[in-house]
Amino acid sequence: MIKIYSRFFQMYNKVKNHERASFYQQKYIALKDSVYNEELTINLMKIEADYQERENRAKIAAQEQVLRLKEEIINGQQILNIVASTLVLIVVAFSIVLWRNYTRKKRANIILDAKVKSRTAELELSRDVLITALSSRNMLIDRAVSDVKEALSTMQGLCVIGLKDVSDPTARQYMHQLEKTSHHMATGLQSLFHIKDQIVNAHIRK
Repeated sequence: MIKIYSRFFQMYNKVKNHERASFYQQKYIALKDSVYNEELTINLMKIEADYQERENRAKIAAQEQVLRLKEEIINGQQILNIVASTLVLIVVAFSIVLWRNYTRKKRANIILDAKVKSRTAELELSRDVLITALSSRNMLIDRAVSDVKEALSTMQGLCVIGLKDVSDPTARQYMHQLEKTSHHMATGLQSLFHIKDQIVNAHIRK
């Protein structure tokens, strides 16, 4: 409207219609004063300041929320790291126990074979006694291997559940690695069972 009044003023002033030019000049001045007076300017500045304050508060609130989320993610990652480390330690402990049982059995069998060959006359262990001893030993090994298998199955189940619940890439990578390790452990157990059967069959034939 201010621009329109200005154009009318310029037009009537150009055509020498001073009365209409004066009329639109007064309307132009009055409207401009009403729009751009000091009180309106102060109000606009206040509104702008309030808006900026609200915007700053919203930004601060958003930043605080982001910081809280980051802290929660970090805490979750730390918990996952602790759980993964614990599971790895459990796998290592079971592996050590299994390997010790296997090496102990193998060493005992080697010593037993050497004694049987060198001192057959003195020992004269009957076939039934040897089979009974081997069966008892194998039962212990089977029990230990069964416990390890159960623990590995539990770990694999935890990995499957963790992969469904966890979306963090690093945590998922740890879960995949743990699942892969448990799978290798299960494969190793199958190999140990095969070796055990071979040893038992060899002693039975003897």
